Amino acid sequence: MSTVLDLPFKTLRPRILVAPSGFKECADPAQVADWIEKGLRRVMPHHSTEIQTWPLQDGGEGFLDAMVRKWNGSVLETRVFGPMGEEIEGRIGLVDDGATAVIETAQVAGLRLIPPAERCPTLTTSAGVGMLIRKALEETLVTKIIIGCGDTGTVDGGIGLLRLLGGEFWSGGKELKTHLISADLEHIDRIDLSRVHWKLRSKLVILDVVCNIHNVLCGLDGMVRIYGPQKGVKPEDIEPLSSAVDKFAAVAKRCTGMDVGNMPGSGASGGMGAALLLLGARMTDRRAAFHWYFDFDSIMAQRWDLVITGEGRLDKQSLRGKAISEMAMAAKERGIPVICLAGSVERSNNYTDAGIGVTFPILDRPMSTTQAIKRAPYLVMDTAERVARSVLVGWEMARLMDRA
Repeated sequence: MSTVLDLPFKTLRPRILVAPSGFKECADPAQVADWIEKGLRRVMPHHSTEIQTWPLQDGGEGFLDAMVRKWNGSVLETRVFGPMGEEIEGRIGLVDDGATAVIETAQVAGLRLIPPAERCPTLTTSAGVGMLIRKALEETLVTKIIIGCGDTGTVDGGIGLLRLLGGEFWSGGKELKTHLISADLEHIDRIDLSRVHWKLRSKLVILDVVCNIHNVLCGLDGMVRIYGPQKGVKPEDIEPLSSAVDKFAAVAKRCTGMDVGNMPGSGASGGMGAALLLLGARMTDRRAAFHWYFDFDSIMAQRWDLVITGEGRLDKQSLRGKAISEMAMAAKERGIPVICLAGSVERSNNYTDAGIGVTFPILDRPMSTTQAIKRAPYLVMDTAERVARSVLVGWEMARLMDRA
């Protein structure tokens, strides 16, 4: 029996773009894209359907490796502090013939690095990211540092990062000289950034931050209220921690003249965005990063019959500057249908307006998060196969309607 795969579709071989985001604590975008392609290939052979993977590298997990691969760079390894102050391996990407460094905050401050049973956000620190930036400043000849923000487990407002780069913090007239953690936010009453690394003060090295610019530090939509629960902040700790972050933003404004509390991207990576803004960083939204670093224009200029994307959890936050929303809107602008696979789907949202035509939850039965993460490759591949079979039915119907 012939199917649409045995005949031309719209006179040409069907082309599918697989462009997922990562699944938090589970897999980076490249891994998810690979699983989706394998599932599709179970029923869509190479000779009849063209499938291209283009992982959505949005600054989160996998960003550093993707940049190094894309730009044929190298990696510098070092030892730094992890999100709970433990010593771990840190990596810096070097691209553009060594003129540009790439740092991924999730690589040394990621939520994935903290076992669920040990999560205590008030004890987290961004110090490791500061150590990576300092090493890039002191041991390389870079003139630009690209910092990918996303998928972190910290909520310290970036004070750990600033401290490692020469920022000074006081409480009650006493300088805080230890490595700073989130719990220190409420005690800080003065900061001084006049002695941060000279290459940053002189603008000899510029900072470019890839992040969700809709993520802000303070207010009702501040990073603690919106993302704190994902990082383990208990319901009873949301307001106290939010108040501590608001206080820090007020101190920063008084001492530096910069009102970073509601600046675009200030809440990125648990407030590291605010710290980087205080250092003069430029904030780059994810869609712009796609254009500049990953050839988004040339990819989307090609003919695609379908885009398949993915997200660990599809909810209202997915539509506020996250990678899949940028991809879905770009596809919508070009009249390309979009299907989204997700670990879970919040049904109360209208995804159609955002460009997502159909959603496919990957869970095949109730299970714990730990079980879902363990079975993720199989769940994604099986769901991708179901997507492929559904698409084939739709294409076959279109072929029959054309004949009629």
